Amino acid sequence: MTNQAGEPLAGKTVILRGRIRNYKIKKRTKTDDNGCYHFGGLDGEYKIWVKRCKGEKVRTIGVPLGTSVNDVNFECQ
Repeated sequence: MTNQAGEPLAGKTVILRGRIRNYKIKKRTKTDDNGCYHFGGLDGEYKIWVKRCKGEKVRTIGVPLGTSVNDVNFECQ
């Protein structure tokens, strides 16, 4: 996660919502000093969004079983 100047944003709350089989899940994490975040153990379609972020702040991603998705990036204004 970066600002418009490309600088990393630490401490931003990133929220993931979706389903794993019949269970609804909601996970939260914070970005680290490099603006990075991580969610593990996913399989399905999810919405990821950032709290208190102006600009593009919601993305929908699909995570097939046994794979990983990297570089779901956000730019906050």
